[in-house]
Amino acid sequence: MAIQISGTTVIDNSRNLTNIVALNGTTVSLLATTTGTQTLTNKTLTSPTLTSPTLTGTPTAPTATLGTNSTQIATTAFVQASKGWVSPDFTDTITGAATWDGNLTTVAHGLGTIPSFVWGFLRCRVANSGYLVGDRISAMTGLGNSQAIGMSYDATNVYLVSFNPVYFRNDGVVSFVVDDSFWDFELEVWA
Repeated sequence: MAIQISGTTVIDNSRNLTNIVALNGTTVSLLATTTGTQTLTNKTLTSPTLTSPTLTGTPTAPTATLGTNSTQIATTAFVQASKGWVSPDFTDTITGAATWDGNLTTVAHGLGTIPSFVWGFLRCRVANSGYLVGDRISAMTGLGNSQAIGMSYDATNVYLVSFNPVYFRNDGVVSFVVDDSFWDFELEVWA
């Protein structure tokens, strides 16, 4: 069997492609060569619908790198790798004695919009009250009615204020006062 377009063979009897031309909307003649030639005319080729294709089977696609934020297709591998992980749009670490504790600290986030979510952590810089270097405590919780770290924000800045926040110890004693000589404040902001 051979396929012709406007009298030109594009697939010969050996199933080789020849004389390929544009196919969309072109009239095709189908030639069968079993006992002779039969011509079937007015066969119109149409292109598949590309705006909303229906995929069957198990289609595959390249897996984007973690953190990709675009309109490309997300594979199941990308979704599984991303599950529970959303990178903040801005991060900052306020470190050192007499920086964030007991002061109003202003941090410019540079997003140009009011953040949708702001979070903070205390990260242990020097072993303290049963915590090891690198341990983290959520900065949004204190002990009972005690003080913690207050944050507010606008389209330009995040404002932190804290006066001797009290937290649970990690060594069996009930509580301790956080001191910025031992703890850094880590800020995470999402647009």
